[in-house]
Amino acid sequence: MISNKINSKIPIEYVFYKRLHLPQKFGNTPGFTKKLRESVILQAQGSSVELSENVDLPTLMIAFSIVRKVSQEAILVLRSGEKILLFDHHSTAVLRPKDINTEFVSKLVIEDEHLKKSLIINIEALWRQISKKNKGNPLRSTIDRIQEMITNSEYTTLVGKNPKVLFLLTQYIIYPFSKEIRYQHDDKSQPLVI
Repeated sequence: MISNKINSKIPIEYVFYKRLHLPQKFGNTPGFTKKLRESVILQAQGSSVELSENVDLPTLMIAFSIVRKVSQEAILVLRSGEKILLFDHHSTAVLRPKDINTEFVSKLVIEDEHLKKSLIINIEALWRQISKKNKGNPLRSTIDRIQEMITNSEYTTLVGKNPKVLFLLTQYIIYPFSKEIRYQHDDKSQPLVI
């Protein structure tokens, strides 16, 4: 797939993805998060990266918080094999494999200067509600609904466990509008600062 307009005088870069090696389960032990962050920085810096849905959601979200800062772009490979582009920081046209779904990359801008203390988005509940009603493209519809909910905030808490692609897309969309992102697997669990 070609992104942006092609200038024939500038060679086009073909994107190759580096698969990140992450622990499958989140290790709730002292130093785990620090070691995970260091490992991701070493693996991802300057590369376009591939994340896998087979990794625990808290581990994915922490890795993604680093990847978005040090990588050109990232994709998430779903269990079904579908590959979804999470973000693209390239400043020129690129060629990427045709099987990469680029439909969900966000261009959201919020002009409201009012800052709320907190925003809580129960992604899993929203997904269930929308996917029951929308048989066409529930992922697109859920992202659209989440974009309507987003506002500038001190911190945003994302709640639920699935679908992981929706958590990562939402996480990326929220970064410019929230000073801190937190994750909870349910309404009663202790928040994890991402």
